[in-house]
Amino acid sequence: MNRSLIPVALLAALFIPIVSSAQIALRSRSAPQEVALSVVAGYFPLSVGDSWTYSLEGRTAGDEVRMIRIADAAERGGVTYYRLEGWPTAASALVRINARGQLVALDEESGAERLWYDFAASVGARWQPETGDACVGQAEIVDRNSKAVEPTGSFEGVLSIAYGTTQCAHAGVASELFAPGVGLIERTEITIAGPLTWRLARAHVGGRTVEGPGLSFGIQIDKPVYTPNLFPPVDPATAIPTLHARLTIANRSALPLELTFPSAQLFDLEIRNEAGETVYFWSATRLFPAVVTELELSPGERVFEVDVPLAIGDSPYRPGMYVVEGWLAMPRGRLYSASVPFEVTEPVY
Repeated sequence: MNRSLIPVALLAALFIPIVSSAQIALRSRSAPQEVALSVVAGYFPLSVGDSWTYSLEGRTAGDEVRMIRIADAAERGGVTYYRLEGWPTAASALVRINARGQLVALDEESGAERLWYDFAASVGARWQPETGDACVGQAEIVDRNSKAVEPTGSFEGVLSIAYGTTQCAHAGVASELFAPGVGLIERTEITIAGPLTWRLARAHVGGRTVEGPGLSFGIQIDKPVYTPNLFPPVDPATAIPTLHARLTIANRSALPLELTFPSAQLFDLEIRNEAGETVYFWSATRLFPAVVTELELSPGERVFEVDVPLAIGDSPYRPGMYVVEGWLAMPRGRLYSASVPFEVTEPVY
């Protein structure tokens, strides 16, 4: 017998079951991998209208606030991207989560996709973010299941990313934390004055609001710019733009809030032009029963929504800047009030 053939035969016999076992293992893991990709996509939610507001902490921060939002969706080459505005390394970018669980940004000049985040990577994995910022070092997954306490609450299953050093001595990013279903909750940057930390103060993600405990009153309108459409044939339904306002009083503290109103009117709304003149007053054409009304939030929130045609008679508002202010109709004045500006442009003819 040729002894040199024995190891070859043994290797051949052993190799066949090893390969088939690996194939079986891959097939058995294929379904959970799809679940994993859907989970990692939650680290960076992408829906039009999503927004994140951060308070900055550090020696140079003061009371500075930053906002990131998903402005709209756009199709490029049959692929849907989402326009991300306000990101620290890019004022505006088209991004998406690909089938590998990576957040990529489209380079519109070359048509290539640049890797920003590898959310599906294992602990210890590294990559170089292709953000175009030379002060962003190599990224590394430090932990996939950490805990974090932020002003907006406590988070579990947090993805922790650390960044390596670069040639930028006093600039760059040190670390980031992403919470599933919420997005970026904390980011620490390196500055010449010391660390600068972004902390999530409020997020509106997938139709829900993530906010810390406390009392708040706010106003939201559907867009910042309104344009009358007078292109012939003029359609009365679209000729005059409509502003949709949403007022929210929210008590997310541990203490109850009880408000008393002298009538059935709970709120009011006013629009003023650049000269400070009132061009719209919601309650001016309405009557309310003189019945004392109480509102209790312990905790909870109450939302009031109003649609306002931006016209005086049959004519749209003149082009210019306006301010819409909303408040609770309490007897001691506008104790709970908020305002936001908007613009009316020249009509489209």
